[in-house]
Amino acid sequence: YKKTETSDLKLDAFFPKVENDAKHPGVILIHGGGWFSGEKENLGVMAQELAANGYVAVTPSYRLGEEAIYPAGVLDLKDAIRWMRKNAELLNLDVNRIASLGGSAGAQLAMQVGVTPDSEVYNEKNEKYSTAIQAIVNIDGITSFVHPEVEKGPILDAWFGGTYDEISEVWREASPL
Repeated sequence: YKKTETSDLKLDAFFPKVENDAKHPGVILIHGGGWFSGEKENLGVMAQELAANGYVAVTPSYRLGEEAIYPAGVLDLKDAIRWMRKNAELLNLDVNRIASLGGSAGAQLAMQVGVTPDSEVYNEKNEKYSTAIQAIVNIDGITSFVHPEVEKGPILDAWFGGTYDEISEVWREASPL
């Protein structure tokens, strides 16, 4: 669905078998793994089950922290949502009913894409396909990187490209809350 300088990002699409042109709600399933590991295949069984129950389910890969720092993964996932909309006819997708779902780091990303539709922060001006979604499912994901109880450390420093003290504005921007 997307070619970057370092990767050819792929996604898997699961959709209901239908004999008519009925449109189905969609879900983009975002894998966790602490922003540095995990893969789209981790959510394949859940995507199959969602498709069997009438949903279009998409499991995209996205650039992880060793390949690219924030906001690369967010931008990739927004492009996956655009791909869903662009291919809505093929998928029988109702573009007005799309949710993001993720667990752990994937939940943080699901929230971040969900609360920043068509965002100028991510340079989404005049895009042909919107990144707006209608629901967010957060399974144990962080909502704020600036909360006093958040454990800051080397993993987040690496993902953001600097410590909280160095680039607190980036940490705040990445906090969906």
